[in-house]
Amino acid sequence: RCPFHHWEFGTDGVCTRVPYAEKIPPKAIAHTWPVVEKNGLVLLYHDAEGGEPSFELPDITEIDDPAWLPLDRNFWTVRANWLDMNENCVDKAHFKYVHGALSIPPTTAEIKGPLHIATSQFRMRAPGGEADAELVTLDYGPGFQLVRMSGLIDSLMINTATPIDEETTDVSFAYTV
Repeated sequence: RCPFHHWEFGTDGVCTRVPYAEKIPPKAIAHTWPVVEKNGLVLLYHDAEGGEPSFELPDITEIDDPAWLPLDRNFWTVRANWLDMNENCVDKAHFKYVHGALSIPPTTAEIKGPLHIATSQFRMRAPGGEADAELVTLDYGPGFQLVRMSGLIDSLMINTATPIDEETTDVSFAYTV
């Protein structure tokens, strides 16, 4: 429903009701995008050329598992290009200087269709000594990322990046342990 004039549209974009008119204008059609509700999220797929999604997002089993805490969701608008946000997963030097890893970790990256996988092994200071950890980052297309850490602490971070313009990105991070 349009928030200004309350015209109502079906999921196909065709106008179904104009509250103050008896006849619906035949050209009253809004553009639509593929939308899916999955893992407690509503996700929209946008392709500049109007294409359909070429991949599906995975089921995130941790979300409904009672052994994992409820998601802690955070939202920001940042002054960064969306691609800069995603490329962080292969910037292995930042693990030492930003996150406190004891050295720059070995990191591997591979591409499987629309899925980008980066894996890093590192050692961190922890209460009682040092601990080894593995971080696996899965990028599904440009806007959806899963980051799983094991070893030091089992955790999951779900990230989304939505470009606003060339220099601004809306991001969401959801965490669970």
